[in-house]
Amino acid sequence: MRDPNLTSDAGSDAGSDAGEPAAGVRCHPDDGWQRAEPTELGSLSRRALAALIVGLLPPPPAPQLDDAAGRIDRFIRGWLPYMGWPVSIGLRSWLAVLQLAPWWLFYSWRPLSMLPAERVADLIERLAHSRIGVVRDATNGVRSLVMSAWYDQPEVHAAMGYDVIAFTNSRIALRQRLIAGESAGSDDHIGPFAEGRT
Repeated sequence: MRDPNLTSDAGSDAGSDAGEPAAGVRCHPDDGWQRAEPTELGSLSRRALAALIVGLLPPPPAPQLDDAAGRIDRFIRGWLPYMGWPVSIGLRSWLAVLQLAPWWLFYSWRPLSMLPAERVADLIERLAHSRIGVVRDATNGVRSLVMSAWYDQPEVHAAMGYDVIAFTNSRIALRQRLIAGESAGSDDHIGPFAEGRT
């Protein structure tokens, strides 16, 4: 996945009419590709997201990120412009609801952003197992968004032994072999019946 933390230095210009990349583009300068600006969140949603990041990220021995809250916040807000508008609005609205969830659940008189990390995690776990489907789905959606952003960080890739570039290149090479009429082998990991598949 292209890193949403990388943005263009050249504003909104995508490049010249001749197809040349705009000056100062840092993200994929070979083709002038530029990322949309991160979505701005309202105050309730922004505070809830910050609390969720602190409360949901795994403790050691899992990798601990420098400026985890800032990086994951930017990553998630960078994804939002690429979601369908009902999903984007729904996630932002649910974040605002979560900020006030301790009150309407009679869990605490403090809003979510003022709870300790372990109580944030406990509250989210309760909501993720709610008997009300929309509450359960919305909560798991927000939780998955935070964890997806965490798993997409270089330190986590390194801890898992996952080389993004090498893996992507291997899949491109596999596709080219299959198009050329070769068969996939068991080492290509494309399914339980990979060997002999074309």
